[in-house]
Amino acid sequence: MVSLLSHAAESNFQPVLDTLTMFASRLCKGRRAKMSARKKMEQDSTRAQATRSALMLAHGSLALRASKEQLLARLEGDIVGNILLLYSCSCRDLQNKLALVQSITDLSSAFQAVGDSGRFNPSLKGKLLEILLVSA
Repeated sequence: MVSLLSHAAESNFQPVLDTLTMFASRLCKGRRAKMSARKKMEQDSTRAQATRSALMLAHGSLALRASKEQLLARLEGDIVGNILLLYSCSCRDLQNKLALVQSITDLSSAFQAVGDSGRFNPSLKGKLLEILLVSA
């Protein structure tokens, strides 16, 4: 799935990222609100957790294939925001922790490649480092 999305994003970055954003928000919708036991079981299922992990990885992979302009325009709000959303509504099992670490590693590589680190929010950078340290 990640490879297919990454390949599609090479020529359609905005629509692919918009679709991932919509899908991520729907997967995490209602996590904090009261919900039925059945709905909670569906959201906490192995399949849902694997989907969240795959989406985290897809966001990191998209960042690696984005142009400088695309990356800088959508890094903080969409790419990092979606990764953090997906991680926050996932159980903290090994699969999700590894997906988080890999996606943040991909983001770092993409960001270093564009060479414009002055535009990255320092507090967000600190938040990502904190999450990585807690997840380790």
